Amino acid sequence: MTSISEGQQLDMRNLISFRGKLKQEELPNLMLRMKSYADVQGANVVGGPISVTYGVEQTKDGVVADAEIMMPLDKEVSGTEEFVWKEQIFLANAIKLKYAGAPAMFQSACNEMNAYMREKKHVPITAGYIVTKGADQISGMVDMEVYVGVNPNVV
Repeated sequence: MTSISEGQQLDMRNLISFRGKLKQEELPNLMLRMKSYADVQGANVVGGPISVTYGVEQTKDGVVADAEIMMPLDKEVSGTEEFVWKEQIFLANAIKLKYAGAPAMFQSACNEMNAYMREKKHVPITAGYIVTKGADQISGMVDMEVYVGVNPNVV
C-alpha cells in the first residue's frame, strides 16, 4: 500500500543522532550502539529509527553513504562525541509517502513520490526523512514513511 499526501508535518523530539559516512553493513552495529547508549543513560527508545541520506559515493572499499541516523527516546540524554542530542526535528510543509509492503518495492514507491513532486511542481528543500514505523519479522514486510520538506511558495 502506498499513499502520498501534501502539507504534512514531521515533529519528533528527544533524539540521539549519528551523522557520518557508513556502509550498509555497518548499520546494524550502529543501531545496537545507539540502543546500548540509550540503555546506559536510562532512556527507552520510543519509536523506529529515522534516517536521512545526504549523499552516496563509490570508494575503493565499496559504496559509502553520508547519512544521519536518529533514534527517538523517552527523555533527554547528554550527547557524546559519537551521538549528538537533538531536542527536536520539525518539517513544517512536507510531502509524505506512506508505504507498507515488501522492502524490495520501497525504492519504486520513492520513485513514485519523486514523480508526484515533479508533476505538482513541488521544489524539495530537504532530503528525505525515512521513518521506520515497523517491520514484520515473519512476513518481511515493512511499514515506513518518507517526509520531504518542500518550498511553500507558489511561483
